[in-house]
Parts: sequence; C-alpha cells; structure tokens
Amino acid sequence: MRALSLKLFAGLLGSLAAASTIIGATSAQAADLKKVSVVAVAPTSLFWPLYIAEGTGLYQAKGLQVATSFSGSAAGPMQLLIAGEADFAVTTSDIGIEAAARGAKIRMIGGYLSSRPFVMMAKPGIKTVADLKGKSVGISPPRDLSSLAFRKWMTSQGIKEGEVDLIFNSDTSSRYAALVNGATYAAMLSPPVSFKAEKDGFTPLLDFGEYMRGLPFLSIFAREDWLEKNADVARAFLATQSTAVDWFYDESNREKAIDILAKRVKMERPLIVETYDYYIKKLKPFSRKLDISKEGLAQEVNDLVATGALKSPSAVPASLNDARFR
Repeated sequence: MRALSLKLFAGLLGSLAAASTIIGATSAQAADLKKVSVVAVAPTSLFWPLYIAEGTGLYQAKGLQVATSFSGSAAGPMQLLIAGEADFAVTTSDIGIEAAARGAKIRMIGGYLSSRPFVMMAKPGIKTVADLKGKSVGISPPRDLSSLAFRKWMTSQGIKEGEVDLIFNSDTSSRYAALVNGATYAAMLSPPVSFKAEKDGFTPLLDFGEYMRGLPFLSIFAREDWLEKNADVARAFLATQSTAVDWFYDESNREKAIDILAKRVKMERPLIVETYDYYIKKLKPFSRKLDISKEGLAQEVNDLVATGALKSPSAVPASLNDARFR
C-alpha cells in the first residue's frame, strides 16, 4: 500500500513538473510578443478585419499581442492616438486629415474602408427625398463627408438648404433608436442595422456606398515619433490587417467570418449573414493591400475645404499618406 502511495506521489510530482514546464513555455511565448494597442470607433461590422486578425491567430503569428478598444465616436481614436494612449487609430479619414492640417504629427499608414457602407432608411410612406420636406433626418455630424454628400444629394434632388431638419449624431445605433421612436423620419444606418430596419418596414432612399465609392472612409493612423522607433511593429500590424482582408474576401471562410462577427456584435445571425453577403457580392468595402487612392484622398481633401473644415488643400502635409509600412 505504501509503495503504491509513493508511486502515486511520484506520478503527481511528474504531472506537476510537466504542467509547470508547459505554463513556463506559454508564459515565455507571451513575453516574446510585442504589446501594441489599437483604438477604433465602435464594435460594428466596419471593423471586421480587426476581429478576424484576433480570431484566426494572425496577431500571434506576427509576434504581436494586440489590445483592441473602441472609443464610441469618430474623434475618440484620434484623440487617444495624439495623446499617446494608443499605438494605432482606425477612424474616419477626414478626422485624420483635419488633425494633420492642425499640426498633429501623425501619418495615414493604411487604407481600411474605401466605401461607406451606409444607407439612408426612411419611415414607410416616404418614397423620395421630397417627402422629407419639413421633417427631421438623423445624419452624421455636419463636417463628416457622408453628411456633406447627403446634403449635395438633396440639392441635386431639388431640396433647398433648411427644408429638411438635420439631426446630427455619430452613432448608428442612436440614429436607429431615434428613427424607431419617431424622433426622426429617416436615418443613416450601417449594416447589419440597416438590414434590420428594412425588415422592420423602413425604406431605403440612398446607398452611400455607391454614391461615394472610391473616397477613403476609414484609415489606419499612427504617430510619427512612434513609427520612427517601431517601424517593424507597424509593418507587422499592417500585414495582419491586409491578410485579414484577403481572408475575409475568400468565400471559403464565409461561415467562420460570420461566427467571428457574431461574437462581437449584438445582432441576430441572419442579419450578419446578410451583411457578409452584401459586403462580398456588392460593396467590397475593405481596401485590398490597405491601398489608399491618391485621387480619392485628393477629392476628400477638396470636400473638406468645401465644408469649411480646411482652409485650403495646402493645409494638409504632403507626408500624411505614408506608404512605407504597407
């Protein structure tokens, strides 16, 4: 009996030693990973590649341990980046352009979305923009280019400035809530919320993705001083995002991509499926190779001048669009 107990004790010691070795190896591997942080706008389908890079192990494969957070507004990621509280910011291109024009030492190191996956959804019975006269519409903030595009579109449809009451809000969920509770008669929504709205009986009026195709929507930014010290880390991070975009567009990954997003957003799976199919078959919003169209960027700068956000195109540093890391 004593011999058996000794054998069991020895076996237990052996198991503990093996477990200690495994834990030690895992800890050593984790210690070898370079810790970086990225801040994006909100946990929506717009940031699918971020979830893919995490969910498929792309970060670890590139030697990175990435902490991802969301600020809740388009301005938030840029503010945190400039303050040194994040290594990368993924936010609207116009926010970065304005910040650089005001003197922020940042670089646009990668394109993210080259189309705006938004649809203007209206209450049943509103079939054209003319039906919105005298009514309120939920739209992005006034200096946002989607807001500018909508106002241009209304003008092209014969609607004068002031004939529609624009309610500015940067969050899709809040705009949808206002639409549902009757505070607005139409709202700019992104998938899968726009698909939910359509199933609830609301009517699509304008597809921003088609209307504004080619203009850089979301981009990846980093600080100049950080890039000088961490060029290899920047290249590794951008490689994960480029690979994640390619992985997303490979339809053999369809079910896994849907599973990955389903864990991140609070939405019924059928709506996520519809969002994936819309992105794959029609919009194709994510930028291959993280490319940034020079022509599209120039147009965006000119549009910002038109909104009054910039005094002139020359206010934007020529070095802002930095392709060295992609």
